[in-house]
Amino acid sequence: MRTLADTTVPVQIGAAELNLKAKDDEGDKNDLNSFMDELKESLSLADEPIPIHRLDKNTTGALAFALTPTHARDLAVQFRTHVVEKTYLAVVRGGSASFSGRTGTIRGALYMSRGRVSISEVQEVDKRAVVETDWELIASSPTVPLSLVKLRPYTGFKHQLRIHMAENLKTPVLGDTLYASSKLSRKITDVVAIPDKHMFLHASQLSIYRYRPSGAQKRLRLTVGAPLPPYFTRLCGRIGIPVSNELIHGGLWLDGRKVPTAKRASANTAPDAMALTTSDSLAAEPTPPGLRESDDTTRILEQLGGQWLGPKVKLPPF
Repeated sequence: MRTLADTTVPVQIGAAELNLKAKDDEGDKNDLNSFMDELKESLSLADEPIPIHRLDKNTTGALAFALTPTHARDLAVQFRTHVVEKTYLAVVRGGSASFSGRTGTIRGALYMSRGRVSISEVQEVDKRAVVETDWELIASSPTVPLSLVKLRPYTGFKHQLRIHMAENLKTPVLGDTLYASSKLSRKITDVVAIPDKHMFLHASQLSIYRYRPSGAQKRLRLTVGAPLPPYFTRLCGRIGIPVSNELIHGGLWLDGRKVPTAKRASANTAPDAMALTTSDSLAAEPTPPGLRESDDTTRILEQLGGQWLGPKVKLPPF
């Protein structure tokens, strides 16, 4: 059985923590509260971490927690003012012919009534907002009508990405039984077995601003990538959709530059889950002012008032 530490990249920044979680096949029996209890115990915290935002049920990936109310307010302001950048990956029902192009933007009003979200106005509206999502078609399967898309929401409405995929693009997220209007096609089920307890929507990257007390460039954009759940990568492999190592393993980026991870993994750490390296293409990018080429995640986060916890955190089985 895999442990949560195998698929988690926690990064402590000051008293705030970005904890990037990718559930494994047995993970859906655990909820956010039990996870926070485990995190509190593993990091020997006095209080439970404060969640800054939410993910839909059965959505995996990046979650931001704060360890003090002050840092919770700071992160909440970044979310509220749309400074935070979020990137999702989704396997959706539909081949390349289902898309009008390689990229696009969906913008319009969403309405929520009794917990259900719709693009059409309803009589009893609990909440209404104009929302926006950028989408990019990464690849389509050559064998079944399934595609991998990258999604960038600029707003944070409940079920925004799921409703945009299902209603606007007519390509519902695989495993989304709430908004999909039909059962899986036999063109899919006759070729590949689809696990029925998973929704293939993953919060892949979360990006925030951090500030250094000194140096020519004080404000830096810190991006942390959450590793993909194994069932997600297995399906992509079976249906012929290529996924880059950076998306599979996650990692840390500073002003767009991939940072090599300090290789301090123990024998209990999953291979490559915590020991990431910089690819040749990213290594060629200029180092942000005040940082050295040799700096790894540990040294860089120390300069930002944080620390890399990945190899150190041992959480209960997940």
